[in-house]
Amino acid sequence: MNQHFKDLREYNLIRNQIDNDKRRQQTEYLRTKYNTEQMAKANELLSLEINKQKLEQRFLLAGVIILFVILGLIYQLLRQKKEYNLMLEHKVAERTDQLEHSNKILMETNMELERFVFIASHDLKTPLNNIINFTKLLEKRLSNSEDKDTHEYLSFIKEGGIRLNKLIKDTLEYSKQSMQEDQQFEQIDLNKLLEQVEQSISNYIQINNAKIIIQNNLPKIEAHHSSIVVLFQNLIENGIKYNESTEPTINIYHKETNRHHSIFVEDNGIGISEEYHEKVFTMFTRLHSHYTYEGSGLGLSICKKIMQKMGGDITLIKNNDTGSIFELKFPLDIIYTQRI
Repeated sequence: MNQHFKDLREYNLIRNQIDNDKRRQQTEYLRTKYNTEQMAKANELLSLEINKQKLEQRFLLAGVIILFVILGLIYQLLRQKKEYNLMLEHKVAERTDQLEHSNKILMETNMELERFVFIASHDLKTPLNNIINFTKLLEKRLSNSEDKDTHEYLSFIKEGGIRLNKLIKDTLEYSKQSMQEDQQFEQIDLNKLLEQVEQSISNYIQINNAKIIIQNNLPKIEAHHSSIVVLFQNLIENGIKYNESTEPTINIYHKETNRHHSIFVEDNGIGISEEYHEKVFTMFTRLHSHYTYEGSGLGLSICKKIMQKMGGDITLIKNNDTGSIFELKFPLDIIYTQRI
């Protein structure tokens, strides 16, 4: 009995030993398998990292190559730009010299042309006045004649001569303003000057029942006296001439700005369409026929020339009411009230 238990015990021990060996082998197998799997994963990650680094290196190399290509292109463009700028500067300098030479020739030509116009117009005055005067004498001598055709022809000659005389007078005035390079400027009180202008055309004002109103005290300016007289006389006469009111009225007032000193000449006349606001300052521009309104078409161009010679300007302002508003923009440095 005891032997049986002893054998059974040994058997159990051997069996347990075998089971333990199997467990150890199985555990060792699982451990080896796990380590192998982990190593495979690590190798795979390492391979991916290596491939990633290789790819990054390729991209970096490609970026460096592209950068060098771009730098080369930029250098080439900068070089071409420098060469183009040098060529452009040379052409601009050459063109500037050509323009200066052309401007010089043009100025000399204009001066010669203006001198010719001045001399020609001046020389035409005497024979034209003779034609007008002798036409008037013929009219008196033939006053008792019943030949209507002769009177009509003489009337045409006289009216044409008077219009031509006005044209020559205005052409001379325009040429004079263009040729006066060294004008003797003097201090001018515009209030007194307008009194002189009003007095000089007093007959014209009375005949047309006109009225001139100076709304506020005008400043003193430094300018050429006769030119300013012509300037205001032209504007006032235009305001009266192109007027269908029973009482033509000219309002003159001024306003100071930071850039210039403006004097406004406003009338209650027929006005000027906005499309002609710039055109009216061009030489020989007429918006009406000789039979409707007399004139040479030079009055406003003379005004423009006078203002530009002083460094100023004249513009026609849009007026919603009837009439015209001319703005005379005088530079601040010729206004005595602006000086310290």
